[in-house]
Amino acid sequence: MCPSRRRPTLFTLALYTLLAALTGPAAQAADRFYEDLLREGILTAERGDAPRAARLLRLACFGLLEEPPALARCLAHLALAQASLDDGDAFFATFQRVLEIEQRFSAYSRAELGDEARRRFEGALRERVSPEVLARSPAFRHLAQDATSEVVTDEDNGPPVSAPPRSLPREVTAAIIHAREVRGTASRDEILRELEALRPLADAHPRVGELQLLTAELAYRVRRWEESRAYFERGEIRPDQPALAFYFAVTLYETGETKRAVEVLEQCLPRLRRNPFVDEYAAKILGAGAGGG
Repeated sequence: MCPSRRRPTLFTLALYTLLAALTGPAAQAADRFYEDLLREGILTAERGDAPRAARLLRLACFGLLEEPPALARCLAHLALAQASLDDGDAFFATFQRVLEIEQRFSAYSRAELGDEARRRFEGALRERVSPEVLARSPAFRHLAQDATSEVVTDEDNGPPVSAPPRSLPREVTAAIIHAREVRGTASRDEILRELEALRPLADAHPRVGELQLLTAELAYRVRRWEESRAYFERGEIRPDQPALAFYFAVTLYETGETKRAVEVLEQCLPRLRRNPFVDEYAAKILGAGAGGG
């Protein structure tokens, strides 16, 4: 029987770090220690102990700063552990580190991550990072095309929006301005927080059309279909806002209103900038409509 493997401790980490500063051979030992720590963190995550896995992987990443591909591998596994803990802020911060070293060193592209781990990491990105953020990096741009919250250009949103009317209460004006900024650049968790803050104002001011549409769009971006549909139906989408009309068509389709989804889609599709995501949903909606769904 193989002897049980001793788990690394913070004291052991400190000892290796001190030795690394003093002698060359100890530095090599420290490098092996961080690699072992990475493997232990991955195995711990596979055993279902996400809190301990996150602690081990954070320490491992600290020791891999001078090896960008290995660091990217470590950060990806750390992000997965953080996703298991539903720690959205930590997940997004870790992803930002991945973006940084990918931009500087192509580290994520070169990381020996393995197909399964890469698939799970990128699946978590689709769920937790907005397509607008993903689309900024060539390494993750393909994920934005698969996401529900597809990137929309200014042309699809109509002409630049003006300032909210001065007659609105100050808190409503501030909420509209902030929601405009958040909707295209925030993580999933940030959008959820913004939605929680915006919903009471939208309910209290049902005649403020932009407030309803912003709430509907935020709900759409986190796939809260019923909620999104309810707020879209309160607002009025202008003819020069085909992107919002497309979002509305998707929510109608996802809530079983296929006939209405087809009607809305057919009106906005000629004015909408086409991409693989739009084409895929258009095929679903029109196909369901043709089938009498």
